[in-house]
Formats: sequence, structure tokens, C-alpha cells
Amino acid sequence: MKRAVLAAVALLAAAGVAVVLLGSGGEDEPVPARGPGAVPASIASDCSKNVEAELSRFINGVADGTTVRFPRGGCYAQGNRIEVRDKRDLTIDGNGSSFRSSAPNSGLAVKPNWLLLRGRGVRLTDMKIVGNFHLEGERSQKRVGEATVSGVGNQFNMGVGVYGGDDIHVTDMTIEHVFGDGVTTAVAQYLDGPAGQPLDIPRNVHVERVKVTKAARHCFSPNQAVGFWLEDSEAKDCWYGGFDAELDDPKQKLQDIHVLRNTFSDFNMFGLVIPVAGNGSNTKDIEIRDNRFLTVPGPVCNTIIEVGIYPTNPNTIKNVVVEGNSMKAHGVGIAFDHVEGGSIRDNRIEYEDRNCQYPRKTPLLRVTNSTGVTTQDNGG
Repeated sequence: MKRAVLAAVALLAAAGVAVVLLGSGGEDEPVPARGPGAVPASIASDCSKNVEAELSRFINGVADGTTVRFPRGGCYAQGNRIEVRDKRDLTIDGNGSSFRSSAPNSGLAVKPNWLLLRGRGVRLTDMKIVGNFHLEGERSQKRVGEATVSGVGNQFNMGVGVYGGDDIHVTDMTIEHVFGDGVTTAVAQYLDGPAGQPLDIPRNVHVERVKVTKAARHCFSPNQAVGFWLEDSEAKDCWYGGFDAELDDPKQKLQDIHVLRNTFSDFNMFGLVIPVAGNGSNTKDIEIRDNRFLTVPGPVCNTIIEVGIYPTNPNTIKNVVVEGNSMKAHGVGIAFDHVEGGSIRDNRIEYEDRNCQYPRKTPLLRVTNSTGVTTQDNGG
């Protein structure tokens, strides 16, 4: 239909008649992008075949400093990850296009829709990311594990994986039905060693205005990072937790973490957790401010925001601020353990009685094995 309209417009224009096109209100075909970074029209944009290899070759072949532009309204099928490797000052503008993965959910391979590996100044924006996690009904990790081909419980088919790099921006997009985290950060050595290279640890990662709906693991999960911002985003239907910032090893770093003005709902086990205190000052400077937690955890009466959950760990998480958040709770609302310095203040916690056995109804705040933590003006 659109081709016919454009053909008629061309004939009228040739006759010298001025034409103004208005929206048709129907489903438009992809509108090609223009310029040196335009994704080639030869790469199928109608989800008729998998094109992740073609897209990876094209993106990694453009010059640093380029803006890669997808056609408006395109659809790109993939059976593996689109890999952006070692790029500098690169913007990838999805222009509203969709990226749909059918990668096997084996739990044995890292196959996100998008993998950003050791980039510097890389921006990924304006797109819809869709995985193939389609379980319905009761949320449980057992059910998720049973859904894998191999029966392995770990899930790595995230929406966006940021492995290493510096100054990375993931903005203005939706991520849904992913068999893993919505957005993950991790060290690059997990995929491409060796350890200790300059861009191995992800630094200065900004996730802004990203909505994750239905993730088999966590909606957001910065495992390691020095500088991470989650702002003005939404986590919904997270089959494990809303936000999990968990070191895999106490020698790793989780520093300068900011969780600001986000909305969390329908999470299974917890709203937000930072469980592991790393060695020395490896885990520090964490700000959790002005977020909304609209629901309580699913099957159990877990804590909504919990910082430090291993009381036998001698290490401490340093300088933690939890302020201005609102939440429902049917157990403890906010808990600190092994925290050194910080505050819990001006949080609105609405208690919802569900006859919990563990933890039994307690004060809405719990601070244990901690020093220098102030609490003030928290309540319903």
C-alpha cells in the first residue's frame, strides 16, 4: 500500500503538483536510514531471517565516532548475540526498530540480544529488545531451570550485556521476555580474556529510561562496576529480583552505584539487593534514592531493600544511602548488615500483613553488625 502511495506522489511531483503526506494510521514499512552509518538495506529488516552475524560485521566495521542508524520501524531477527567489540565513541540508534531473539535457552552460553564488549563511549538507544522467555503462571527459579534445554538454572540470554568498557549508555528502550537479566554488567574476562586489561571492569555505565518487562532472572543486575547509574527506569515481572548488584568474588569491585527515581513491581524474591561485601573498600558509595516499590515479593516475605546478607562475612559495605523511597512491605522493609557509614531516612514504608512466618513482623528497619548508620523519619 505504501509503495503505491509513494508512486502516486512521485507522478504528481513530476507534474509539478505539491503534495503533503499525512500519517496513514496503518502499519508502515521500515523507513530506511540515511548517511554513512545507515544500516544497509541488504540486511533483512522484516524479521524474515536471522541477521545477527551481518549486523555484527557491519557495526564492527564502521569507523570509531560513527552513528549507526537503523531504519525506523525495522524488525531484526537473531539466533545469537549482536556483538559490538572494542568500539570507541560509537552511537547505535535503533530508531524504534525491534530486535527479536530465538537463541536457545540452554543456560550454558551467553547470548544476549546485544553484547557490548570493552567499548569506550558507546551508546545504545531507542529500540525494542525481545527475547524468547514465555513461561506463564507462578514465578519460580525451579520452573525457569526446567525450561532450559539442559536443565541448568543459570540464565545468560539477557537483553543487554555490558562486559567491561567505559562510558557506556543504554537509554530509551524496552526489553521484554528475556531469558536472563534485562541489563547486566560484568567483567570482560568472562567472555574474552585476559583479566586485568584496562577495560576489563565496566566503568561509568548509564542505564536511563529503560523498561524491562518479564526477565527470567533479574530485571537489572550490575555484577561488577565502578560507576553505575540506573535512572528513571522500570522493572516489572522479574522472576528472581528487581535489582541485584552482586559480586561474584570479594576481590571484584562494586563502587559508585546510583539507583535513582525508578519503579519496581511484580518482583519474585526481592526488590533490590546488594548482598556481598568485597575486600577492603571494594564495595562502597551506594545511593538508592527516590524509587518506588509498588508490590511485595511473590511467594515469601522477603525484605524489599537489603544491603549485606551474609552475617559471617567480615567485610563491610561502605557509605550506603537509602533515602526518599516508597514501598510496600510484609516483613522488613529495609535491612543493612555489615554496613560502615550511611543513612536510612525519609522512606515511606507501608506494612501489608500476610501472616509471614519468616521474618516475623518486626520493625520496618533492621540494622545489624553496622557502624555509623543513621536512621530518621521512616514510616507509613
